[in-house]
Amino acid sequence: MWFNSGGKGFKLDVPWPALVVGVNDRKMSVAALAGSRRPTAKARLYHAPLMNVFAGGAVCTGNADLPESCGPASMASWEGVLTDTAFSHVNHADTLLLPARKSNKGVDNKAHLAFWRGLEKRNAQAFPKESLAPLGLTLGAFIERVANGR
Repeated sequence: MWFNSGGKGFKLDVPWPALVVGVNDRKMSVAALAGSRRPTAKARLYHAPLMNVFAGGAVCTGNADLPESCGPASMASWEGVLTDTAFSHVNHADTLLLPARKSNKGVDNKAHLAFWRGLEKRNAQAFPKESLAPLGLTLGAFIERVANGR
């Protein structure tokens, strides 16, 4: 996972949760799943625990080169827009559930980076599900929202 903090770029070797990515009209949205099994339309989704993602799941793509199409042939390119980015800023305070949230402070850039650095330091092999914040949508509702351009 790549980061850009204070003008310095660096990489952390950390696990991600399973993600659901939707693209419509060259706009990307992402959400997380708590498990690794194939989800159904009723699966509960969580905020993608990533920087550069807005509260509804829309991805801030910054100056990324976006693929021209949204079809199956461009899936790997769209995946790269997300995985090859240098995450730089938190767009909403619900990206993660952390102890700091108990005081309603939310998650800022510093707390976000500390979380990911902690995962790398302890050589985490799986993303901690207890750190996922509920999105309030099912997979079916997420797909419908993306398909309708919302």
